[in-house]
Amino acid sequence: MRLLPSLVLAQICGIVLADAGVVSSKAALAGALLALAAASFGVLRGRRLWAAAVLLVACSGALSHAQRIEMARGRRSAVAVERTLAATVDSLVVGAAGYRIDLRDVTAAGPEDARVPQRVRLYGEPTPAGLLAIERRLPGERVWLAARLRSPSQRRNPGSSSPDLALDRAGIGAVGSLLHPALQVRLPEREGLRPGVWIARRRAELNQRLAAAGRGAGLLRALALGDRRAPSPELNDAFARLGISHLLAVSGLHLALVASVAFGVARLTFGRSAFLAARCDTRGIALFVALAAALGYAFLTGWGVPVRRAAILLVGLALAFAGGRRRAAWPLLSAAALAVLAQDAALIAAARHAPAITQPRGVIAGYGESLLRASASVVALTAPVAALHFGRAAPFALVLNLVAIPWTACVLLPAAGFALIGAALEPGPWAGGLLRVTGVAAEWTGGAVTALDHALPIVPSVGPPSSASV
Repeated sequence: MRLLPSLVLAQICGIVLADAGVVSSKAALAGALLALAAASFGVLRGRRLWAAAVLLVACSGALSHAQRIEMARGRRSAVAVERTLAATVDSLVVGAAGYRIDLRDVTAAGPEDARVPQRVRLYGEPTPAGLLAIERRLPGERVWLAARLRSPSQRRNPGSSSPDLALDRAGIGAVGSLLHPALQVRLPEREGLRPGVWIARRRAELNQRLAAAGRGAGLLRALALGDRRAPSPELNDAFARLGISHLLAVSGLHLALVASVAFGVARLTFGRSAFLAARCDTRGIALFVALAAALGYAFLTGWGVPVRRAAILLVGLALAFAGGRRRAAWPLLSAAALAVLAQDAALIAAARHAPAITQPRGVIAGYGESLLRASASVVALTAPVAALHFGRAAPFALVLNLVAIPWTACVLLPAAGFALIGAALEPGPWAGGLLRVTGVAAEWTGGAVTALDHALPIVPSVGPPSSASV
């Protein structure tokens, strides 16, 4: 099982080398082909074969990252240009100040010599009323638009990193804006299969229905659907200053709750069937139902990196349970990291195996200890990053997490789940009642967080607020 952590480290090293410009895509491809050929023809055995596998994974990570960076830098124009583009919507972020839309598979509809980057990012203010808003486009839709493009700004403070580095890593070759909000139209005949559009449309519909929850709707949207823009900027900043903003992200806690509820309901339902109980282990059927529910919810929330990592871990746990194998933490975490390069391995390292506790006081003490260890690990890892990039410190984060995590798990997440059920129901007394009750719990929580933010002597931020950017 030591091979998986080695492969994770190899992939990270390959990406770091490509990010620093040490390894090009051609060099990474050559190394990957060499390792693959040596392993395929039986030249290597034992540890040499293990080393070839590590080299192959490292070169694969470097190849993917280097190609993305080279693609972003390859077709940049030194001056601003106006182009008519055909592109596919990749992602869209909408805020109070405007929107940010990423386009992929971009082609120029102008002269043959008009070369444009394959990935472009557009910024803009909210579309005026009466016009078809580009903010309503869904990922996967093919659009035609007229935009003004430019190379990302190269201006930076001496000694600081280039502001273009994040765009390079995302493969963005140009940024710009629409020439006019009306100069964009959808091209449905060029879209082909779009399996993710139905999910995106359903998510937008549920997000809109959650508005009936009142003042707590923003917090419920963030917890239920992963919409981090929904809470007000003041509430987002209050969560960040208190060091508990991680609770707003849909992650493993959400998927574990969905899977647990689905497993319990399915186990109770199928376990009552004498026909099924006599022919198979109904726990396997319940496990399949729980896994399907968790994965469906993961796609509904946008399939972000934390959700992706948790989903892979959940699949690994389900397979280990179904196969009767030991459910070890490190191999499963390593498998997830190979797919999404998980950054919170310290949560597993901070946990320790303890003997079974049967006394009630021992259970409470054990839970408190594990919660303290997890909270301390999260604070220790995120505090330096927040201080470096955002100029923000949260001295009370450790203590507040001891209260905020159980409150979120026991109150807020169930409330968000019931609110999501209410939004999925047809409008009526039951749906409205669920939304109003859950909205009160969310509103009370938001008020408590804001009051704590004003009452505690929080270290002021020297950087931009978390909600400043779209």
